[in-house]
Amino acid sequence: MIEHEGVGKEPGRQNRVIFNDTDVLSSFLCVNSFKTVLDVFAHKGYEPVIPLVVLDELKATAKTRQLLAKPIEAEIRKGTVYTEDIMLGTEVFDTYMDFKNRQGLGDGESAALSLAIHTPGSAIASNNLRDVEKAVGEYHLELWTVPDIVHYAKEHSIITENRAGELWKKMVQYGRRLPCDTYQEYLQKL
Repeated sequence: MIEHEGVGKEPGRQNRVIFNDTDVLSSFLCVNSFKTVLDVFAHKGYEPVIPLVVLDELKATAKTRQLLAKPIEAEIRKGTVYTEDIMLGTEVFDTYMDFKNRQGLGDGESAALSLAIHTPGSAIASNNLRDVEKAVGEYHLELWTVPDIVHYAKEHSIITENRAGELWKKMVQYGRRLPCDTYQEYLQKL
């Protein structure tokens, strides 16, 4: 179980795996709040797994490597975040290629979905609803989006409501796609 200082696991939860897509990670990394994601997943009893394809996407340029990949690589070294590759000749690889070729999904979405489908009881973290919604419904996967993570963190006192509002505002400023312009607007729609 991944434990972070001051954040306990939700009572009665078993460890499960959550496969992360690039967009969720980059949303929190660009506002220097990767710890919020880790704390929410620890509280839920999830072990965060990043497909190697997603890690490669985060390392696409030297600039993003420093801003986005370094905090993840530090957590991988500490053993709080794990990576997983998709091996040629496996069912996971066949599913991955199906998502990429027939359904036109990106590498990150395809990898996270494929790994989750073939890992019983796992979940997926993705903010590309348009891209993943059909597969999530078809395979009955649990989906976590950026708003889900921010709101869960606030509701479980991992962050304050002010901090949730600040994160939301910064993400919008960085061009992240969120369903509302502010966290307060989001709360009113719940």
